Amino acid sequence: MYLPRLRRISDVIKEMKEADGKTVISRHFIETLVHTNQITALKYGCAWLINLDELYLYLSAQKDVYEVINEEEEPPTRIMWTTGEIYRLFLQEDSGTIVRKPNMRRFVKANGIQYGVMETGKWLIDHKAFIKTVNPKNLKCHVDMPRLRWHADTVRNYQKRHPNVKITMNEVEQVLRSDKVFTTLNGHRWIINYDELELEISKGKHKFI
Repeated sequence: MYLPRLRRISDVIKEMKEADGKTVISRHFIETLVHTNQITALKYGCAWLINLDELYLYLSAQKDVYEVINEEEEPPTRIMWTTGEIYRLFLQEDSGTIVRKPNMRRFVKANGIQYGVMETGKWLIDHKAFIKTVNPKNLKCHVDMPRLRWHADTVRNYQKRHPNVKITMNEVEQVLRSDKVFTTLNGHRWIINYDELELEISKGKHKFI
């Protein structure tokens, strides 16, 4: 079962910069994606959250990891789960999850998801409805974090980083203009998915050493 990796924007920036010190990701860039409805933001408790996988997918030329869930193909299971069970499910999949019992309860009430309260005080929540609500675009798998670079820096320094690769800047530009490499305009500068750039060049006649 796919479970979204939900994060505050500040935590997204922190994780991406810790994993890749050269990333050009910024808070303003992500907020722009949210405000222009390029990626989804969920009001969760007191915070706005985004799905890391949805963000990484947007930053990729690959767009084939969506899935419309077919209820009839899903194995039968209990409908109502305790908040503790749902929390542990998310924690097992994502150690950095922000899903907790208190904010889960506020989210369920705010989004009209079916729930009940037992005499012991435990909450029972329709877990399928909860998961669908926090995964509105029906992603079906996790997406790797891309290395994001400024286009101008990539073109200027490509040969310096790969001195043994016999490739011209014109050839690099041709790869960048293909539909296999993600590019997007941020202000007056272009951001590219550098992983896709390297992959497309390596798939051609050139080989990285």
